[in-house]
Amino acid sequence: QQCQLATYFVVNKLSMSGLSGHTRRYNPRRSAEECARMLTSRIVNAQSDGALADFVEQHVGKFDEIHVSTAANKLAKLTARRHTITLSKSQRDSVLLLLEERLHDFESISARPVANLLWSCAKLGYDDGNHSMVHYLSDQVPRVVDDFNPQTLANTVWAWATMRHLPSARALAALERRMLACADDFIPQNIANTLWAWATMRHQPSADALAALERRMLACVDDFKPQALANTVWAWATMRHEPSARALA
Repeated sequence: QQCQLATYFVVNKLSMSGLSGHTRRYNPRRSAEECARMLTSRIVNAQSDGALADFVEQHVGKFDEIHVSTAANKLAKLTARRHTITLSKSQRDSVLLLLEERLHDFESISARPVANLLWSCAKLGYDDGNHSMVHYLSDQVPRVVDDFNPQTLANTVWAWATMRHLPSARALAALERRMLACADDFIPQNIANTLWAWATMRHQPSADALAALERRMLACVDDFKPQALANTVWAWATMRHEPSARALA
């Protein structure tokens, strides 16, 4: 398939105008890694959501899971900037549907794309929590959670809260277990976002989880920004968690 991909680029004379301003032809003997980089370059250098949509429609069948994740992430970022928006919401939905369909072609998805795609869905404004991709990705969390780092943990629970999505008890428990295993590596923004998300979701984490994040907060409290501090205190109050005197001081 990778050789076919290289040939595909040659036969169709894919333009790199977004990168260099002229058309380049690619040797069909290029490696699979080079072919993947070509796709990635075209995705990340898309100048508008419309240009990205056209590229996805033409080439999504050649995407791997990283390309799917990168395309969704790029779509979210382009949508956030007024001068790069050319599509209606229904047209963006169509792009996301193509990416979701491609996901189902893979036997499994790794941790980073799962977290990044959930983040992208949240940024794209799927705030009713019922998008089919959100359900599909959330169901993958228990399987991949042991490969999550503090950033992907915080991004995942933040995305759920932002989209008002209620994941399964199994997914929440798996994420909390992983958080306990790497709480000492959380930075202030990870702590604040995780607590904010739990409170927003009306999820009551275990006493151990709250205690672990509180201990970590005390270890790095001097690095907290005012907004992160405010979010943390708000989350404690919302969850009716009584922090230690040392934390309040």
